[in-house]
Amino acid sequence: MNKLAARPYNCKEDGCKMCFELERLHSDTARKSEETHLIVECKDVETMERWIKIITKEIADLKRGADIFSNPKLFQ
Repeated sequence: MNKLAARPYNCKEDGCKMCFELERLHSDTARKSEETHLIVECKDVETMERWIKIITKEIADLKRGADIFSNPKLFQ
């Protein structure tokens, strides 16, 4: 999951602002046969913004955890 990005997505519907995109980063080479982009449609803009915020925070926490495990002396 730390090789994922979440961002707003302007879908094909005119003026729709309720979708967001999950994109697997190019650095994730382990899952070449899987989809690289997912579009998620939410019921409203507030829900979309909340999900993007939650997913982005989780990704940052995973990256921080990976950094701690790879070099624990930096975080003492």
